[in-house]
Amino acid sequence: MISDLREKSQNFAIYLMFGILIFVFIFFFGPQSDGCNPAKGGATHRAGWAATVGGQTITQQEVEIIVRRMLNTRERDEAGIERLRHDCLMQLIDQYTVAARAEALGLAVNEVEVTRYIVKKGENPDFMDYAKRDGTFDYERWVDWVHQALGTTPDDYRKLVGRELLIKKYLEFLGNQVQVADAEVRAAFDRAERTWNVEYLTFDAADVALDAAAPVMSAADAQAWADAHTAEVQKYYDDNKAQYDRDKEIKIRRITVKVAKDADPTKAAAAKDEAKKKIEELLAAAKAPGADFAALAKDKSEDSFKDEGGDMGWQSRENTSPENYDVFAKLEVGQVSDIQEAPFGFWFAKADELRAPMKKTLAEVKADIALILAADSKRAEQAKAKAVAALEAAKGGKAFANILHGDTPPPPPPAPGSENAETAPPPAPTAPETGEINEDRLSFDPIFGKSKELAKLLPTLTLEKPLVEQVFEIEGKFVIVKLKARKDPSDADFDSRKNDYVQRLRQDRQEAILGPWQAMLIGTPRYRQQARQMTAASGLVDSLPEPGKDTGIEINAEAFPLPAEPSAPASKAEG
Repeated sequence: MISDLREKSQNFAIYLMFGILIFVFIFFFGPQSDGCNPAKGGATHRAGWAATVGGQTITQQEVEIIVRRMLNTRERDEAGIERLRHDCLMQLIDQYTVAARAEALGLAVNEVEVTRYIVKKGENPDFMDYAKRDGTFDYERWVDWVHQALGTTPDDYRKLVGRELLIKKYLEFLGNQVQVADAEVRAAFDRAERTWNVEYLTFDAADVALDAAAPVMSAADAQAWADAHTAEVQKYYDDNKAQYDRDKEIKIRRITVKVAKDADPTKAAAAKDEAKKKIEELLAAAKAPGADFAALAKDKSEDSFKDEGGDMGWQSRENTSPENYDVFAKLEVGQVSDIQEAPFGFWFAKADELRAPMKKTLAEVKADIALILAADSKRAEQAKAKAVAALEAAKGGKAFANILHGDTPPPPPPAPGSENAETAPPPAPTAPETGEINEDRLSFDPIFGKSKELAKLLPTLTLEKPLVEQVFEIEGKFVIVKLKARKDPSDADFDSRKNDYVQRLRQDRQEAILGPWQAMLIGTPRYRQQARQMTAASGLVDSLPEPGKDTGIEINAEAFPLPAEPSAPASKAEG
């Protein structure tokens, strides 16, 4: 009997030990624990309250669910997990506030809607984390994901997504309150459907050829002109600084051989040796008497300049690396460099042309600049004079096509029965046209999109008064315009398409008022601050309570201290 009791007592001790181990495992590694979750950084399990909002308590465990969910999508705030945790709490405070407003309006979400949201692909952003490979819902995987990834229970997850669905319903409710007036609809319809086709003539100052035998001004006059136009001269010097203050520039052609990448060190070394041998053979060919470097590059080079015969264009300190520039700058015209090694392989280059370095101050070149600007001014005067003369001719009834091409009539069509009778007559001369444009697309037009003043006049043009009786200067060109065709939408057109425009305007208005509220309330921290700024214009952000100022909100400052702002990155000078 004693031996039986001893054996039973040992069995009881074993059972007790296993019970303790099971308890410890569940406590430390169960779904309610932090366990080995990397989001915790080794922190202990967070319990207790995080904040109160309007009498409702947000628990620290709720915050941790959101944190784990964000980390599961690899969203990591640069300042670390603590900043992410604080951001998640602020988001929950906004969610609780908006959800309470939805409930006050009588909005609700039922269990069927929650279930449908969880199991339906394309609506819930979490779905693919627990779906089968074929994209269908897997209940067991969902339960495991909720336990392991979020550290919570299926019921708590349903509460989380149920709140998100309620917020979506609230935003949809607000959007449905947006209305648009009939006058707004008609104005939008007219802007989109009223079209114009406009002829135009341009007179470019750059096309004016000055008389080379008649100098613009003497050297003394140039100095005086520069002194009288100091701001213009200074601007030209600043805008064209590279012409007066530059290092040596070299027009380069390059031949490249790439090294094939391989994870096997032995194969990688062999590939490098093979590339080195090939580039050495190409260098020898490039340096051979009578070699055609461009043809060799086009045939053998392995970089993006190959099709251009290795032509990389003009190279300077500003558009290439210091290491490459040092190689280029040592070359003379026609000289080929030694082989250079780079991360992608090997290369060598040839100098086609050189631009000598230049260091000239404003004082040294202001007279030269004055001559340039004075000549440009004279060209502009002549171009404007041509535009004014063309406008006067148009006022007199002359067609734009005749102004552009002259008054020579086209040759008469061939006589019937002649050899050329079946030849089509030459087309009548025409002037450039905008094609059909409307007010919504004016900003994209090369003429009206570059002159707001001219664009304002477009709606006033009619076939009875088609000519804009003014010359406009647009980017150095002088322009005259004349209406060729106009289409005004009818009342019947409007009635048939009114509903489409009502819906379009309502959607635009909803977006303008609500903005990306859903991203701000439900989305990831990466977009939350940006979304908050975008919705600020609607005024709705101001309606959210502000922690620290709203008496209806209290935050557990000990558990959620305000994170420090990220430190500014060190400057280049600081290394």
